[in-house]
This record gives sequence, structure tokens and C-alpha cells, in this order.
Amino acid sequence: MFKRIIFFITLLNSLSIATEISTNIVSYTTYANGAVNVYINYYQDADKDTRDKSQDWIAVYKKGTTNDWKNVINWAWVNNLLGNHPGDNYGHIFRDTHIVEAGEYEVRFFKNNSFIVDKSLSFTIKKIPSFLNKIYKAGPNTIHTNGFDGHTFTPAPKDWIGIYKENDDNTWQNVIQWGWLKDLKKYNHLNELILDKNLYQEGVKYKARYFLNNSFHTYKETEPFYMGELPDDEKDVLDVFTIKRDDGSYLIKGSVLVQYVTSSKDWIGLFKKNVEFTEKSNLIAWSYAGAENGLNGLEILKPELFEKGGEYKAIFFKNDSYKKFGKVFTFTQKD
Repeated sequence: MFKRIIFFITLLNSLSIATEISTNIVSYTTYANGAVNVYINYYQDADKDTRDKSQDWIAVYKKGTTNDWKNVINWAWVNNLLGNHPGDNYGHIFRDTHIVEAGEYEVRFFKNNSFIVDKSLSFTIKKIPSFLNKIYKAGPNTIHTNGFDGHTFTPAPKDWIGIYKENDDNTWQNVIQWGWLKDLKKYNHLNELILDKNLYQEGVKYKARYFLNNSFHTYKETEPFYMGELPDDEKDVLDVFTIKRDDGSYLIKGSVLVQYVTSSKDWIGLFKKNVEFTEKSNLIAWSYAGAENGLNGLEILKPELFEKGGEYKAIFFKNDSYKKFGKVFTFTQKD
């Protein structure tokens, strides 16, 4: 669990095609987890033919080690770097350069296939928990993870995701589905785990949990979610809003999604937030739900209970009963 360091080494050649090179160095850091992608960017004014004949090379070392080949962590020939025309930026990414220890490191530039350092750039690897920024359910059957500031990240080899029932503990026998992060499908900058619908029950809440380094300690987790059809009392079926008239009174409007209105006697009721909704005496306003345009004006029965700053709940009921259907719609009257 380390920082991913992206290095820009700018090597400016003189206007001649001589081999003398001066160096400007700029660096910045972003977070990573378990691996380092080192990006070396060369800017050369020499022509491509001259560059392609070069035996200059670059390598990553731990700081304080000798230039011996056994100490090279990763390397590349300069002539293998990208770029086609004079003045191009020539870059190379050392992908998945795993630097497993926090400490000081260097990128070293060598000329003419030698082991004599011409230029170098120092950098620091700092241990952090994870580059993971967020884990969440996206769409009907996908778990997504993304990294700091939306960047792609390389997870440590033993980081994994497990899916559990919401209230189950992290023991292995409770795992419903799982996957190593490194093996997950990549989608742009996201890692995604596709959920197998056959493993899940409707009406049961689940969580996806992210674990570091093959542990069972939750590092991050999703909000609870359902697979398949939501239970009736979790469905968003109702919307209510209010309009304050010039005389200070209120007009209350409510609508129910048309697919849930199955009877001409289905109705909307408005109550104080913390009262028992099965008591008719607590009803502030109401309307049948079957308006042609889907929007109903609620008849206010007790205007003295509806006021600025009050907290309220609107509920959809079936067939002239007090049988609640769908999620309670709550709001604070602000106007």
C-alpha cells in the first residue's frame, strides 16, 4: 500500500546532435496501493535517427544501492521510448513496478550503455492504507471501485472484495461472492465485480466489503443494497411538494408513480413526522391518488398543524385502508 510516483524527467538536448544533455526535473505524486507506475518523460531536440541509435538507458534503484545490475528494479532503453518527430515528448511507463518497502528511491539516467550515472531523480515511497477512494454498487448487478481523484490504481496482489448479507460478520463462511482486485475487469478507471444474480435473494440487503492484504478487516464497504426487485416498503413511489400562497396558506401537491396505483381508492396522506399514521385524528391532508395528470392537490384538514419549520411525512395507502405501500416520503416545510 504505497504511493504511486509519476516522474517527469525532462532531458533537453542542445541544438546540435552532440550527446551533451542538460536536465530539468519536475515531479509530483498521487496515491497508489501496492505498486508504483513510474513515468519517465524525455524531451529531445535531437532528430529521431540520432535518438534511435542511442544506447542511453534509464532505471529505478533503491537509494544508496550501487549501480550494479542486480540492484535494478525496472529499466528501459531510451530508444524504446515513444515519440516520432524532433521535439516530441518521449515517455515510458514502468507498469506494475512493485516497490514493497517504504523508503527512498531513485530514477537514474545512464549514457552509452554504461553504469555511470549522468542524471538522477530521487523520490520517496510512503506507506498508506490504500489508494482505494470508493466502493459502491453501480447499476443492477455491478460493484465498482475507483481510486483517488478518479485515477486508475494498481491494487496490492492480495486485496479483495467480498459480498456479505448486511448484518453478517466477515468470517469466510459468510462470503456469498468474492474476487481479487487485481483480477477484476477494468472499465475505464474503474475495477468492477459483476454480481451473479443466482447467488442472491430478493428482499435481502447486502454489502460489498473491501479487504487489504488477504485480511478479514473491512477497509471500506458499500451502502446496503438489494438485488432484484425491491421490497414494497423500500420502493420510491411518492413525491410531495408545497406552494405557499400570497395569503400565507399552503397548497400541497402529491403524485404517485402510475404503475403503483391499482385502485381508484388508493390515497395519499400527510402527517406530522413522528406521529402514528394509523390514527385518523393525526391526518393533516389527503387526496386520492388517481388524478389524470398524476398530480393531486391534497385537501388540508388541519391547517394549524402545517407550518414553516415543521417536519412531515407523506404516505401512500392502498384501497381506502391504512395499509402503507412504498417508502415514506419525509420533508421539512421551509417556505
